Amino acid sequence: MADVGCCKVMEAMGFIFAEERLDEIGEELLRRFRSDERFGDIIAEIGDRYRCFPGKTRSSEARRIIEHWPAAHLAMVRSAIIWGITNRNAGVPTRFHWKGDDEHPETVTRFEIKDADIYVEFAHPPAFAQHGKVEAAVGA
Repeated sequence: MADVGCCKVMEAMGFIFAEERLDEIGEELLRRFRSDERFGDIIAEIGDRYRCFPGKTRSSEARRIIEHWPAAHLAMVRSAIIWGITNRNAGVPTRFHWKGDDEHPETVTRFEIKDADIYVEFAHPPAFAQHGKVEAAVGA
């Protein structure tokens, strides 16, 4: 079984926040992200619902990966999600694009807003270098 890494989590977020999914579950996402619900729980549960992560083990891996991100970064991403969905609901075209980079020398989250698009990139050093031992094998 292959590990679920940050890039796979970003792929799942791309699927979850695709326009057709936002048409379907945008209000639920908005409500959940406005609440105190943990970011990782939201993504893992919706990822399970849409089979983004085959099997319960993989969604729990995704949850752990997300919860490992710095709290300030998650707070900003949560704000961007709320802002984007709120704009979309007001008739302002808004699309999300997600990218993961697990080979970056430092942990950074980048945002870019361009026309109707919100780009979010989460970059960090390789997990082995970042966390020492094989925590890179989350779920190994």
